[in-house]
Amino acid sequence: MVDGNAPVRVGVIGLGKMGGALADALLAHKLSITVWNRTPAKAESHLEAGARLARSPSEAASSCDVLVVCLADFTALETTLLNSELGHSLRDKTLVDLTSIKSEELSTLVAWADQNGISLLKGTIPGYPADVRAGNCNILYGGPRRAFDQVIPILQAMGGSPVHVGEHHAAGVEMGRAYYSFLFPALVAFLYGAAVCQRAGLSLDAYARGLILPSLKAPVMSGMIERLAKASIARRYDEDVQSTLNIWRGAFDNVIDCANSHRLDPAFLTAAKALMDQAVDAGFGEQDLAAVFEALLCERC
Repeated sequence: MVDGNAPVRVGVIGLGKMGGALADALLAHKLSITVWNRTPAKAESHLEAGARLARSPSEAASSCDVLVVCLADFTALETTLLNSELGHSLRDKTLVDLTSIKSEELSTLVAWADQNGISLLKGTIPGYPADVRAGNCNILYGGPRRAFDQVIPILQAMGGSPVHVGEHHAAGVEMGRAYYSFLFPALVAFLYGAAVCQRAGLSLDAYARGLILPSLKAPVMSGMIERLAKASIARRYDEDVQSTLNIWRGAFDNVIDCANSHRLDPAFLTAAKALMDQAVDAGFGEQDLAAVFEALLCERC
């Protein structure tokens, strides 16, 4: 349990690229931390900055009030963390786990934490290690709000403005996956457009810095997202329609034709076009693009 009147002791297990960045961020905020890593040499820069080195994961857990864990995968997490000795060391303390794991693996972690009387916050990091160090990464958390509020200074030190998504431990993970469902295809789409430019003999610099980056900063793009969000939340797609789904679909046919003419695999595009087709087949052709939401949910299509 965190004592609000005493300096909070933080443990960090896992000093890979992201775990190392978390430790750096905590040290930059002058927090007292104890670190452990399977390869001790990775802790050298943190020891020079004032961290203490634990000889084992259990020692790191015993010497802290809040334990931050960021490991490669669930296998590493299970091997390192999920044992009775470490569970005993963490009883009545807060565990902040930032390891990337699957849903069924999270269930195992939650059961272990409950069994050992540990307050668990499960987080997802939507950014790079450099973002964490710079304080520009809003880490998403699921778990008890009370536990989140008690350790908020620690969470703020790790990346900037932490977000409590919900009481359910999976809330932060699922919101993170929703974000990545947007981010990953968007990044691939950027590269796809770059490939079109390369094949067409167009400047990649003009495409990236003259078109895409300014578009991301302009109100047109944010306005599109706002319109899609508003319509999806209300599940109404017939209000203030600026461009119908039929028009979007016709334009998309031209994009696919362009990809084919430059001998690019159109599968990335045709998958999105298929969702538009489903929404049109369900009668949404003269409504807003946001009606594709219904094709994704498969409830009204």
